[in-house]
Amino acid sequence: MAIDPAFAGTTGGYFAARDARPLQCPEPGRDPRVQRELWDATEALIAAHPAG
Repeated sequence: MAIDPAFAGTTGGYFAARDARPLQCPEPGRDPRVQRELWDATEALIAAHPAG
């Protein structure tokens, strides 16, 4: 999918591995509070392990 021209304009999303049909994000991932917690945790991990 990453190099398939059919997805050239697509950014992000969930897709079936077998046929690349779009899938809906699982329920917990649609919760803005959960999204913020994930963002904050990711940011902390990146800050703790700087590149270089």
